[in-house]
Amino acid sequence: MSNSHSQVALLRAIERQTEKNTKTPKTAKDALIRMGILTKCGKVTAHYAAEPRMRKPMLAKSA
Repeated sequence: MSNSHSQVALLRAIERQTEKNTKTPKTAKDALIRMGILTKCGKVTAHYAAEPRMRKPMLAKSA
């Protein structure tokens, strides 16, 4: 029972933090900088700007 209460409390805390982060464009930009998505200049970081590519799985070489 306390598990569901703690989940509800956690979801409410996330909701409040999201509201704070998106209140103004400046707070939204600051949140994206803290998460590492934007640089301080406002550009998207290389990690998030990279094209997603499918890689072939490494196959074990048979001896």
